[in-house]
Amino acid sequence: LRIYVEKLKGLSPLDKLSQGFSRVEDGEGRTVSDIEQIHPGDLLTVYVKNGRALAEVKEAAAWNPQELAKGEKARKRLCR
Repeated sequence: LRIYVEKLKGLSPLDKLSQGFSRVEDGEGRTVSDIEQIHPGDLLTVYVKNGRALAEVKEAAAWNPQELAKGEKARKRLCR
């Protein structure tokens, strides 16, 4: 039974928020999951484990795979 409780806890949205994740909604209350959904000037609500914040989008850009690779290399150097 304990194993099932732990598995269910891992599925809890509140547990994910406690791990540093957040949930983001647009002005209509729809979950934002893609950069194409937001534009500069949009107001978003960001939910974290113990509250929420209203944020204005200043810039919205898709991930560039080359920039991600550079960032990962830099992170690895710093974590040595």
